[in-house]
Amino acid sequence: MEETNETTRPAFLKVLCILTWVGSGIGLISGLIGLLGASAYENIDFGDAALNASMEKMKMIQYVSLACIVLCIIGSVMMWQMKKAGFYIYAIGEIAPIAVSFIILGELATSGGAIGGGIAASAGIIGAIFPLAFVIMYGLNLKHLK
Repeated sequence: MEETNETTRPAFLKVLCILTWVGSGIGLISGLIGLLGASAYENIDFGDAALNASMEKMKMIQYVSLACIVLCIIGSVMMWQMKKAGFYIYAIGEIAPIAVSFIILGELATSGGAIGGGIAASAGIIGAIFPLAFVIMYGLNLKHLK
């Protein structure tokens, strides 16, 4: 029975799933390390209310990112099993942190002036390229999923 599933799973889907697992594993480890590092600064007052607020917002982005990494792993496992619902779970896991980051970074950009806003916008756009590319590539495999 396993051989039948193996022969019907497209090679492109296999590659995408494996890349997702590797990238998600690295993201999960680095996200957990980032949260540990952020907790070390939790009780520190940086002397600037805007900077203190920024640190709290960055911590929120990390929590959302970790939750979304788990969604991406679940979605890719489901797509490995040829389940179409996995694509939608994966897409939410990739798009949600982009949206949350733009919302939060947009708030930070307004307090950071023109230069800070430009940097935040550039970082957000660059950070969205790979996730959106993967959603599109997985979308190309939707016709094979049930």
